[in-house]
Amino acid sequence: MDKKERTNWIAVAVIGGIFLLVVGYVVKRTFDQATRSADQSTVMALAGFLFDHSGKLETTRTRSGPRWRRLTDSEYDRLIGEIYRMKNFAPDRKGWKPGQVLYDHWGRRYRVAVRRTAEGKEDFFVWSTGPDGKTGTKDDVTFMYDLPVPKELVGIGQDEF
Repeated sequence: MDKKERTNWIAVAVIGGIFLLVVGYVVKRTFDQATRSADQSTVMALAGFLFDHSGKLETTRTRSGPRWRRLTDSEYDRLIGEIYRMKNFAPDRKGWKPGQVLYDHWGRRYRVAVRRTAEGKEDFFVWSTGPDGKTGTKDDVTFMYDLPVPKELVGIGQDEF
């Protein structure tokens, strides 16, 4: 193999490597967007259910006040069980069996915070901490794109693994 052929093969190898990197990036990006979209759908379904059933869920009624309070893991687990028993909640999630704890695509519980408004109504905020597992970062998945998690909920227990 002469120098020119070797140079051509090196060029082909470099171009092939770049092509594989680009394809890998596009596939990963597409997967990430699909995952975020699926998690946002679940967050929206959960938030919508909570708003529709405000005041009717024992788990959220018991200790809410005017400040945001994130449900503990055990309260979240009870809430999902309570929602399931009402038979009106069925998120479109592969692998989720009704009655089980509902996890996001990164294997963590969704976060639910509740507070009582000045009018005495329950207000909810539902989110996923996203791939980094931390509340208050850009990868959080909320029920509306670009709606940040309220500042008073950032750093409230069990968000960092």
